[in-house]
Amino acid sequence: MRRIVVIGLALICVVALGSLAATREPRSAIIDTVTRTPTPVQVTNFPALQGVTGAVNVGNLPAVQNVVGTVAVGNLPLDANGNVRVSAPVNVAPPTVRFVGITQAVLPRGTPILALSHTCDAELSATRVCTFSELARQIPPPAWSGTVMIVGDSDLDLGGLRVTLCLAADGGFDECTTIAPAIPVACCGF
Repeated sequence: MRRIVVIGLALICVVALGSLAATREPRSAIIDTVTRTPTPVQVTNFPALQGVTGAVNVGNLPAVQNVVGTVAVGNLPLDANGNVRVSAPVNVAPPTVRFVGITQAVLPRGTPILALSHTCDAELSATRVCTFSELARQIPPPAWSGTVMIVGDSDLDLGGLRVTLCLAADGGFDECTTIAPAIPVACCGF
């Protein structure tokens, strides 16, 4: 009889412990974050902006520290494979060289190519002398009056030479001898 009482008490204890465990809140390794309503912050103790002439020395940065081993950085954006994500430029097409304008300066026909480009850059910043193909392929086609100096390129069968050419407004080639009158330069850039 004593044995039955002990077994009964043991069963009651098991049932009681089981019911306590079943009513307890389940635990997980992830702790729920507390949701808070954001409140605006206003910082008012910054000094007024000051104009600076000369050099500025920032001296309160920590000293550079040598690292032996590896450094883990955990706040960089990663893709599914664990590689750092870097956003690509929106426009990956190379920039197109376009006709910008004609110089006011007139130069002797046959002026060397680099001198033509220096003249373009002096009058129309970040430009150089145009090549034949840049003018011939541009949409819409450029327009000017008279004759301008350009540089020949692979679109012209010149045996690979880049020579100074004189191009008329209608697209035809004009006399480009050194005894003809000085003319402006067609300038191209981005």
